[in-house]
Amino acid sequence: MKSLDVLSQVILKHNYMHPARMKTLRGMIIGMMKTGKSLQKSMAEGVAGDATMESKTHKVQDFLREQLLCSFAMGKIILDFLKYKGKFRIVIDRTNWEFGKTDINYFVASIVIGNTAIPICWILLDSKGISSTEQRIQLMEMVFQIIDPKQIECLLGDREFVGEEWFDWLDTKGIPFVIRVRENFLLLDEETNTEVQISSFFKKLKKEKTKHTIVNLWGKNRTIAVKRLKKDDELLILISNYDFVEEQMFDLYRKRWGIETIFKSLKTKGFNIEGTHMINHERLSKLFFIATLAAIISIKSGLIRHLKKPIPIKKHGRRLFSLFTYGYDFIRFYVFTNTSEFLDRFLQKVFALNVF
Repeated sequence: MKSLDVLSQVILKHNYMHPARMKTLRGMIIGMMKTGKSLQKSMAEGVAGDATMESKTHKVQDFLREQLLCSFAMGKIILDFLKYKGKFRIVIDRTNWEFGKTDINYFVASIVIGNTAIPICWILLDSKGISSTEQRIQLMEMVFQIIDPKQIECLLGDREFVGEEWFDWLDTKGIPFVIRVRENFLLLDEETNTEVQISSFFKKLKKEKTKHTIVNLWGKNRTIAVKRLKKDDELLILISNYDFVEEQMFDLYRKRWGIETIFKSLKTKGFNIEGTHMINHERLSKLFFIATLAAIISIKSGLIRHLKKPIPIKKHGRRLFSLFTYGYDFIRFYVFTNTSEFLDRFLQKVFALNVF
């Protein structure tokens, strides 16, 4: 149990768990990382002991079915594992897939760390469609149970997350936001007193040029930053309730892409959570939590490795590998091929590491 000390301390701080269940949780994380799969049998491969695979699989099933894990506890556990300090940039987005005729639709709030984002809370929507204002508020109120709203520097979101009631609610909570709007978003033309597409105000904007202005939206002044993209002549239109300068808005919005990175890590380029056969919301939420812990271990392992052997930089200035890939490959091809004692020491180091 020595190797579980840090893991146990963090979890027990926020959510009671029997030592046997703690051992199973650790094994599920290891099994997911070993196999790159989120199937129950795959996670059972990491459960220690001399029991049969059938018995270990039953332990995994029992954990997912019976272990109590509230959403706030999961978020606080994740935050403690990250050991992140300072202001938080929150990004919201959805990720979904289908299992048979069932739509699995996660609505996720993550904190931005470097070039990635780490989920801290999520809700499973009942349909494949976009989130409602009520669901956005529900998700953000979950965030407030994990993070002090005063510590939130900014909320980031894509074109889906626009609405008068939603923006007003963020105003009342004092949450600055930078959210993208569609080119056909309607804005009042004060000269003609008619609604026109927002893109019409920026027709003359040339490629790679930007514009920063104040507009009146739904009776309130909002800051707008616009850029004509080089690739496809599309307009990137950002709106905020805060007086961010132009480059701040673009820089903040770029961080939104970190959530796409983590979704890939949890899905096709990592742990394949979309391959699960589960449809029960409570069990799916636990699975998402386990996959997030596995992703944190991979990213922190990537940082450990990067400090010793920096990731090569490609000609265009980007890293050859993401921290997730750099760490995940190191664990699979070196840590897991070493002794169990080495694995224990390594995980202990990763759990305890304060690198963010």
